[in-house]
Amino acid sequence: MARQRELDLTIGLIRRARSNVKTSWVEQPVSPRTHETSYVDLMAVVIGDVTIGEHINIAPGATIVEALPDVSEELAVFASEVVEVNKELAAGYLNFEQRQLEQKKNAKRVKKEIEDIRQRKGQRRELWQWLYDSLKI
Repeated sequence: MARQRELDLTIGLIRRARSNVKTSWVEQPVSPRTHETSYVDLMAVVIGDVTIGEHINIAPGATIVEALPDVSEELAVFASEVVEVNKELAAGYLNFEQRQLEQKKNAKRVKKEIEDIRQRKGQRRELWQWLYDSLKI
C-alpha cells in the first residue's frame, strides 16, 4: 500500500514536471506527457515533446528523447563520438572494478597461505620441541 502511494506520488511528480528548456532544436519548450498507468523513475531523463503510453516503466538512468528534426552531420558525428567515449569510460570503470575485486581475492588468498605457513611452522616447532624433550637424558 505504501509502495503504491509512493509510485502514485512519483508518477504525479513526472506529470507535473516543468517544461524542458529551450534549445537549438526545441524552439517551444514542452512538458513530457505520461499516462496515469506508466512509471518514470526519478533518475530517468525525458526530454522534448514525448508521450509515454499506458503501462510503460522507465528505469533509472534511462534517457528518452524526442526524434530530432534534421540534425546536422556535425552534430550527429559529435553525438556518436560522445556515445563512444561513454562506452569506453564505462568499460574502463568495469575493468577497474574487476581488477579491484581480483586484487581483494588475491589478498585474501595470500593472507590464508601466510596463516597456513605460520600454522605449519608452529606444528614443526612443537614437533622439534617434543623430540628434544623426549631425547633428553
